[in-house]
Amino acid sequence: MFKFDIKRDHNWQHHVSYDSVSQYNCSAECCGGICRCGTIHNITVDPLGPNEFDSIASQMTGGKLSDFDQYLATRFLRWTLKPEMFEGESCSGWYGEEVGSIHFDTDCSDFQEFANLVDNFNKLTNRLDRLRFVLSLEYKWMLPEVEAVKGWELVTLPLKRVHASETTSSRIDEKLAQEYARYFKNSPRCKVVGLAVPDGSGDYRLLDGFHRHAAWTGQVKPEYDFDKFVKHRTITVLIPKEK
Repeated sequence: MFKFDIKRDHNWQHHVSYDSVSQYNCSAECCGGICRCGTIHNITVDPLGPNEFDSIASQMTGGKLSDFDQYLATRFLRWTLKPEMFEGESCSGWYGEEVGSIHFDTDCSDFQEFANLVDNFNKLTNRLDRLRFVLSLEYKWMLPEVEAVKGWELVTLPLKRVHASETTSSRIDEKLAQEYARYFKNSPRCKVVGLAVPDGSGDYRLLDGFHRHAAWTGQVKPEYDFDKFVKHRTITVLIPKEK
């Protein structure tokens, strides 16, 4: 089973924001004809999205994961990793200071909580326990339908065989669904949409992954031209293993 590695010397290469101060009162002798006196301050990591979680999962686990494990890793990070637990360092650049590295602030209380959750996750030795752990981070409690499942398998089904309820679809956060739509368009590592259970008719009802489902099935209008988005005929979900 894969494990997360949170060594502080990782360089996470996130999108960052910072305040810059440019100075143009230096002499040519000072900077060799090009002003290099600019400084940057208040380096912060921008809010993280699906693409960032994909990348971080690969870095923190040190290799290529199976689709199931990539799903577990990205779901875990989505509910545990916060921009506030990073810190940035500047370094000298051609035109003055620039962002040098981004790494964990190990003194941050958010990081301490994150490290504890990582340790608990790493101690779990099977996917069923890890999946339940990840879902509990988001929902705080477990649906009886999920609790009753003793094993999950990853399958790719015709799109029409997996559906979400109209009630759930009406509560979709369009901004989040748009993030996933852009994510899926960019050929992500993880194409798993969510968990689904038999609905009694031979098809499957979605229990988790409603925003990813809305994005995958084109229910939201992304910022890019949706006509250029590949309309999918299949969908990958986790379903209960047959006994």
